[in-house]
Amino acid sequence: MTAYAEPVEASRAPAGGDFPTRGGRVVLVCMVAVMTALTGGGLVLAALNRVDVRAALGEFFVATTACSVSFGAVGLLVAARRPDLRIGRLFCGVALTTSVPGFMAQYARYALVTHRGAVPGGRPAAWLADWTWAVGYGLLLVGVPLLFPDGRLPGRRWRPVVWLSMIAVALTAVGSALSQKANPDLPEVPNPYAVPAAAGLAETLAGAGTVMLMGTMAGAVGSLVSRYRNSNRRQRDQIRWLMLGAAVIVAGAIGVQLGGAVVGGYRDPVLLAYIEAAIGPILATAIGVAVLRHRLYDLDLLINRTLVWGAMTALVIAVYVLVVGYLGAQLDMRGSGVGLVAAGVVAVAFHPVRERVQRAVNRLLYGRRDEPYAVLTELGRRLEATVSPQDLLGTIADTVRDALRVPYAAVEVTGTTGTTTRAQAGEPGDIAARIPLMFGSERVGELTVAARQPGEPLGQADHRLLADFARQAGVAAHAVRLTTDLWAARERLVTAREEERRRLRRDLHDGLGPLLAAQSLTADTVRAVLTSDVAKADALLVDLRTQAQQAVADIRRIVHGLRPPVLDDRGLVAALEEHVARYSHTAMRVTVVAPEPLPKLPAAVEVAAYRIATEAVTNVARHAGASLCAVTLAVNRGSLHVEVSDDGGGLSPDHIPGIGLVSMRERADELGGRFVIHSEPGAGTRLTATLPLPETT
Repeated sequence: MTAYAEPVEASRAPAGGDFPTRGGRVVLVCMVAVMTALTGGGLVLAALNRVDVRAALGEFFVATTACSVSFGAVGLLVAARRPDLRIGRLFCGVALTTSVPGFMAQYARYALVTHRGAVPGGRPAAWLADWTWAVGYGLLLVGVPLLFPDGRLPGRRWRPVVWLSMIAVALTAVGSALSQKANPDLPEVPNPYAVPAAAGLAETLAGAGTVMLMGTMAGAVGSLVSRYRNSNRRQRDQIRWLMLGAAVIVAGAIGVQLGGAVVGGYRDPVLLAYIEAAIGPILATAIGVAVLRHRLYDLDLLINRTLVWGAMTALVIAVYVLVVGYLGAQLDMRGSGVGLVAAGVVAVAFHPVRERVQRAVNRLLYGRRDEPYAVLTELGRRLEATVSPQDLLGTIADTVRDALRVPYAAVEVTGTTGTTTRAQAGEPGDIAARIPLMFGSERVGELTVAARQPGEPLGQADHRLLADFARQAGVAAHAVRLTTDLWAARERLVTAREEERRRLRRDLHDGLGPLLAAQSLTADTVRAVLTSDVAKADALLVDLRTQAQQAVADIRRIVHGLRPPVLDDRGLVAALEEHVARYSHTAMRVTVVAPEPLPKLPAAVEVAAYRIATEAVTNVARHAGASLCAVTLAVNRGSLHVEVSDDGGGLSPDHIPGIGLVSMRERADELGGRFVIHSEPGAGTRLTATLPLPETT
């Protein structure tokens, strides 16, 4: 299980802020003591009254006693372990108020029926049993969901629900106190203080109070939903535990009702009573785990198993009943024979049906993580149907989100020049995983996936699917990267061409043009003074020669910018040796290794190789701190390989390529070649450019 830091909650008050005072602790102990006495006394009285267990299940006594014991135990445990949480005191209040009507009913039965007149107060006890149940049910049905999990309201707007629930409890209690209806826990003793003249009013008050109580309960559940949406991760986990407990109770009740509905309207009151009696313990247990130990269990696994076995229970009941009904109607079978046949049908169909239900539930909760081949096939189909390269990343993100049922997925591809292309599906949330997308040994991008719930880690099956997914997505990401780099290279090529034209125009217009115009004017002046002033003409001719030399130098500079003349004069190897000779007076030793003779190279390849090698050596001299640098040329498999290696400090993992590295990569890309950097901190750097050659080379 993944450990995580405890979030800071608003409900965790500072020392002394929300902790019960000494008087509050005394009141809490007294509440628990009274609840224990009432519950224990009620059980003793029930035994003295010789209450039949099966008959007692049809009364509220068993349910209220189970609720009182379970909520009392959990409330006391929470109050002892987390005295800063008001919810523990609320549970003790639920336990106390639900223990009162059961004790009063058994006391009245003992005083008025079992041993009539043996103890006093039988009539007031019967009257209290008739209406005090409303207080406990109000706290349980409204107070618990409204104040769970920290004992505070989610906000001021929920205060009307509190006031309305108090009014509902008061109306229900008053109506029950005046009503002539017998208490289900005490059917043999009518309400001793009923007011016959107010029977209609009592029914109206009790009905209105019940309706209002159900309405406020719906409001309390609404507050729980609102709290879930706006709470932190811990509170969401706690609320989900409460929802799980409620789901178990509802599933059990539906199962019993379904079984009763399809078997000729039969309903076993004992089963329903058991479910009613289990409400308090199940809810109390779920709440206790949520408050104290919610991190010890895999909640998603419990929900998964609950859904699977709940569905299987309903299907088994339905199949069994349908088989019984069909055989009984068609073949007139009765008794154990039809039951045995139905049980055989259920046994044969159980395993394959359970597997199908399990797959359906897994897909509902986790998407298609258990179907990796189907997911990869779906990805391939979607990628084939994608026409534009720009849409490939969006297709990958959509497929991941749909396959894993996560709220957010994103794919990011980093170009060779550092540019980033990104596509996402859904709204960003807590990131659960970042998976690198690889093409060969080169990282081309990253796949980001959000958690299904805030703070919820992905499972091993999710990571296995993502690993398989990343291998196929890496090829698509590489294609996007190549396309993006190609578009960027074309744009840079057009930009470079226009910049070169602009530079030529500037050099010709601002440099060589005015210089030639000045030479023309100087020649005209010489011609004018040649016969009259020979000395002046001679000085002007000297100036004209200087201007001509400057023009030649400008032309050489312009031509050198287009292509280094040394390549035409001496060749690539000699040009590189001449360049590295400039570092002979430094502490770095530079060598050039090349085959003899080097085959004749195309002009574009020669220029690219020269520029890449000289720029790389310059970078080594400036940044690497190396003592040795080697330039190696080789022709192999129809390509010219240019390698520049050094023994310097290497590049850091978070190194951002500078202008020099970008320029070298662009020159290789323009010729359809490759440019690769291998570097580790402290282990030097090796740059390799592979430039394709024509087949005739």
